[in-house]
Parts: sequence; structure tokens; C-alpha cells
Amino acid sequence: MAEKGVVLGIRSTTTEIRYAVIDQNTSTMLNQNDHRVKIEQNLNDAEKFQWIYKEIEEIINQYNIDRAVIKENAYVKETKPVRLSNRIDAIILLALAHKNIPSEIKLLSMREDKLLPLAESRVGKTNTYWNKDIAACIEVAARG
Repeated sequence: MAEKGVVLGIRSTTTEIRYAVIDQNTSTMLNQNDHRVKIEQNLNDAEKFQWIYKEIEEIINQYNIDRAVIKENAYVKETKPVRLSNRIDAIILLALAHKNIPSEIKLLSMREDKLLPLAESRVGKTNTYWNKDIAACIEVAARG
């Protein structure tokens, strides 16, 4: 495992970005109540990507992130939504790179019935929107 610090775990879709900020020194989630960014849908792609970039910058600045891990889309057929999600991940990687934050993309292949209790055992449940998406963020950050 990499050295301990504050790790940002991210999972993006075409409609939202879920993220977990984990302090690996204390095994705590620093953003228990604020871990979901709804993506503005009334923007064209260029505007949407710029908006996402700024949102990621705000998260980076707010939590003093040491490194980041993005959950890769697993075993999916290439479709328009998958391509858009991959572009969103690329924008996130760009924002991280511009802040000199080491980052990687990890494939996390685990059944939901195993993932939820594992993530909960690491940092507890979030206060809102507890599901497989935030659990995946917690797990990739914990492994980061």
C-alpha cells in the first residue's frame, strides 16, 4: 500500500460524481455529509467539462488531497454514456495533474453484497446516499 495521507476516491457517471475523502492516518472519512456532485445537464459538453474541472478543483482545495484514485467502469460495452463517463474521468485526471496530485484509475470488481459491508467497516456509513457508488469510492480510496 502507498504511504498514508488524505486520499480522494472517485466514481463518476454521466449524471453525478461521487467521492470519498479518506484520511488513511486516522481511517476516517472527512466528507461524511458532502460526497455527491450532481452534474449540470443543461450545458453543452465543453461547458460541462469546464464545470466539472472547477468542481474537482474545489474538492482538492477544500481537503488538501495527497493522492487520488478513480474507480474504472467495469466490463461495460462501449456506448455514448460510457464514452461520456470516460471523458469525465479524463477531466478529473487533468484537474488532479494540474495540481500535481498523483492519481490512478483502478478496476474494482466486487459484488455489492461484499462491497457495502467492507466499506462500512473501513469508515462507517455515510449520513446520506449510502449505496454501492459511495462504497466503491471508499474502497478505491482505502486501497489507494
